[in-house]
Amino acid sequence: MNLSAVLVALFIVSMLVVHAISNQVRKVTVSNALNYLIAAIMILSAAFRSELVGSDTPDYMEDYMAMSGVSLVSVISDYPLSVVYYSTSWFAKFLGFPTWLWFGIVEAFYVFSFLFFINTFSRDRLFSFFCFLTIGLFFPSYCIMKQIVAMSFALLSYVAVSKKRFKKAVVFFVLGFFSHQSIILFLIAYLLYFFRNRKKAVVILTAALLLVSFLGANIWSSIVGGYGNEHYMMYAESDEDYSSTAVIYMATLTFIVFLLKRKYYKNNPVECTLYLSLSLFACVLQSLASSFSIAHRLAYYFMPFMILLIPNIISSINNKVPKALFQLLYVAMMSFFLIYTQRSIPYIIDLRYISSF
Repeated sequence: MNLSAVLVALFIVSMLVVHAISNQVRKVTVSNALNYLIAAIMILSAAFRSELVGSDTPDYMEDYMAMSGVSLVSVISDYPLSVVYYSTSWFAKFLGFPTWLWFGIVEAFYVFSFLFFINTFSRDRLFSFFCFLTIGLFFPSYCIMKQIVAMSFALLSYVAVSKKRFKKAVVFFVLGFFSHQSIILFLIAYLLYFFRNRKKAVVILTAALLLVSFLGANIWSSIVGGYGNEHYMMYAESDEDYSSTAVIYMATLTFIVFLLKRKYYKNNPVECTLYLSLSLFACVLQSLASSFSIAHRLAYYFMPFMILLIPNIISSINNKVPKALFQLLYVAMMSFFLIYTQRSIPYIIDLRYISSF
């Protein structure tokens, strides 16, 4: 299947989803059925991907194949800071799981963690999952497997915090930390959750933005230098220049929802402030990627709040005209982003081999 056909198929699917949304398809059973169908396609596409899809896919394949020749004690000793990911992969290899099945398990954990997060907080589950795909949270999972495990634990931890299950939240966070240490930055989400007063949120967010903007690279270098982790140091020292397209895309969406947030804010001021603050923080992190290369990966931890903010604001709008215009604009931006990503970042998306589309 060629690239053009895949893009056309994705566009048609997205139009059908938005059409369903615009016609008030709100039944939970319908939304869940569609979400699980889309999730199954995502998981299969990740499981059966080629070694050419995802810049780190060959390394993850080699790591998994190497698990058959070592003991669990050696794995724990060799990967103390990623022990959750590697010990689990060792166990999967011990059970004889092929590589595609291991990739599928990791992707399923990631996708269903997002579904659980969406089902807990979103007022429009179908549109939130649509945002998950189009905002850029799905395709990077092909090449950041350890981080998506940490992100999954971060989401589960956040849900646990919201339900006052703090012991469970701590357990999830620790599991995430020993998958990928970048989860440390997610502590900002907890701070904003517990200090959701608008003035306190502004102070916390401003301090975090200043800290990351001026000292982010130095702090990250010090942390990974202390651990002696050459893999993470590579990101801290990288001078790779990332495009501003993702920044413009995310910032535009956030600006639009900011303009349309009045009713949502009136009815849910604390929730709106929290989601908007974390969405803005994701935009700032993305904008720092040109000078602090790992920043775009750190932004992924806060982008889930954008997939709540956008549908929740749209759901609060009674006037059908701005609502319809926003949906059309969003589809146009999604299409542009997919096309640009295909053209400029080939290691993230190469779907020509996926017959399921």
